[in-house]
Amino acid sequence: MPTDLDDVERFIKRIGVGFISNTQRLITRRAKTRLPQGDAITSFINVTKRGVFPYFSTLGRIFLLFTNSFCTREHPANELEMDDMEQSRLRSLYGRNPTLDPNSAHRRIILSEDLSMATRTEVKQPYSEHADRFDFWDQVLATDSYSSGCHYWEIDVSQSRYCAVGVALNNLRRKGGNKQTRLGWNSESWCICKWFNDYIVMHNNVKTQLSLDVGPLKFGLFLDCEKGELTVFGDSQVLHVFKGNFSDSVKPALLFGLSGSAQFCSL
Repeated sequence: MPTDLDDVERFIKRIGVGFISNTQRLITRRAKTRLPQGDAITSFINVTKRGVFPYFSTLGRIFLLFTNSFCTREHPANELEMDDMEQSRLRSLYGRNPTLDPNSAHRRIILSEDLSMATRTEVKQPYSEHADRFDFWDQVLATDSYSSGCHYWEIDVSQSRYCAVGVALNNLRRKGGNKQTRLGWNSESWCICKWFNDYIVMHNNVKTQLSLDVGPLKFGLFLDCEKGELTVFGDSQVLHVFKGNFSDSVKPALLFGLSGSAQFCSL
């Protein structure tokens, strides 16, 4: 039986968990527990039972479950980092390349030819009338919709000072300037907002301020429809985990408050 923390680390690595450095830090920070001398494996399992890794046995999805255990709204956003290996795994297993829906784009939004980038301008475009087009808020949805399975995509926001990225139910209202049509302000949408150097996550007009040392250049969104979770990443950090009912069809969504651009990254 292993008897020290190094043996615990080797044990963790052997079963496939790639979070050695985070394990050391988070066991002491979150569980407020230090592994005693002696039977370190038993001590580690006891910590596990108290909630540090409550879903430890589900190795196939250890990354998402690990982040969900720690990233609740009362925790600082920079407590947990995701290593490059795990980020690459999300991209390779669940990576998506959403395309923007021209019929939903507000007239102040210009879409790139490949429908991956949206640019907000001050000049309204001569788009035709359409039932799906937003007519007040500067928003656009993707054509892609998800109602089952797992999906991960990334959005480059480096060229925008004020924007929001997230998901919205397909039946989100498109007409009018009320809360029922704006991303994050209703029960049918979830988002993270970038306002210069401030970052807020929103759902149903409930706002949670995030504390970030450095503003992310891109956001990643991981949607697990069956589990009812939307995990928001900022570069290599887990920023927030939304809980919701994502069994109805939801679409990636963008909102702009000022001129700027946002682009879905190619995965």
